[in-house]
Amino acid sequence: MNGGVAILLERMKTHPEEFFNHGSRWNNLIMDFERSLDPAEYKLLEEGIAKCRQEEFTQKVMGKLIGEEREDREVLNTGAVSGSVTLTNSGAGTGYSWTSPTITIPPTK
Repeated sequence: MNGGVAILLERMKTHPEEFFNHGSRWNNLIMDFERSLDPAEYKLLEEGIAKCRQEEFTQKVMGKLIGEEREDREVLNTGAVSGSVTLTNSGAGTGYSWTSPTITIPPTK
C-alpha cells in the first residue's frame, strides 16, 4: 500500500475532523493525486472520508439539537416583558411619549 494512503487512513481514525469538509487540505491533496493512486487504494480513501463525513453529520445534528434545546430554555426562562405608549394632546398639537419596554430575565441556576 502507498505510504501516504496508509498514513491518511490512520489519520482519519484519530483526527476525523480534518476530513470533515470537502475543501480540507487532505481532501484537496487526495483529489489532486486521484489519477496517480491505485484505484483500490483511492477507493479506501473515499470510504474513509465518507465515514468522517458521517461523523461530521452526526455532530452537526447534535449541535442543532443542543442549540434548539438551549433556545427553548432561554425562552422559558425569560421573565416579564412590559412597555407602554402614551399619547397626549397638548391642544396646539399632538405630542407623543414612549416608555421603553423592559425585559426582566431571572438568573439561571
